[in-house]
Amino acid sequence: MNAKLRALVGEYMPSGMKIWLMKRASRDDGFEALHHDEHLRVTRLADDADSDAHTVFVCFTGIKQGLGGLGAEEFVGSTRREGHTALFVSDLQRSWYNGFPPEHLQTILRPYVEGRRVITLGNSMGGFGAIWAAQWLGAERAIAFAPQFSVHPDIVPGETRWTEWRNRISEWRVPSLLDSFADGTDYFVFHGDADSEHYHQFPERPNILNVVIADSGHGPAAKLKEAGVLGEVFAQCLSGKDPRPTIREAGLTLKPISSDK
Repeated sequence: MNAKLRALVGEYMPSGMKIWLMKRASRDDGFEALHHDEHLRVTRLADDADSDAHTVFVCFTGIKQGLGGLGAEEFVGSTRREGHTALFVSDLQRSWYNGFPPEHLQTILRPYVEGRRVITLGNSMGGFGAIWAAQWLGAERAIAFAPQFSVHPDIVPGETRWTEWRNRISEWRVPSLLDSFADGTDYFVFHGDADSEHYHQFPERPNILNVVIADSGHGPAAKLKEAGVLGEVFAQCLSGKDPRPTIREAGLTLKPISSDK
């Protein structure tokens, strides 16, 4: 079993679901490639071509092609059930989705999302992608962990963590997420407390829930997993419920965004 499959069966996943998901994923080393070019890779779990699925998770990976060390599949696996399918999208240039027009992504994903309920999901650069893509895919919800608001040096001048990749961006199609929020989408955005230059710039709107988890650095998803509530929080976001009471009950502290301005 490879490391990616091990991540697939995280400790918080129900035992029966582990067995079901392992059987599916082990058929062809876990994943089937749907598209691959110089900009984008799109995959799905092997043999996961449920034509009757009413909901599709579109999961955007981070710089290391995962979700904060947890594996994109682990998020989806925590609440996986019949009638749901998942796609995994990787920006191979690490361009924060500046490397190609949104129509390119729409064309690739249209056969898999058309006529279905769409949920976007991602961590860090993938969280940025989940928010950016929601408007182009007509997503009902976007769930983002530790997303950057921007990596443009004029917008976040104090941000130096991803300079290697930022310096390679030659055309800024998406300088920030400012114009990416659609009225018809609900956004659940979980910030790490190391990302204040980013979360202070996220807009305040009725359809955007910004949650800052104290002592989580750039890893709020990992902090939720450590507290044993990542799967529950994810499920609450899917159903449109406010996950903050669950996070507090797990003993985690939520930090007011205005507290460190």
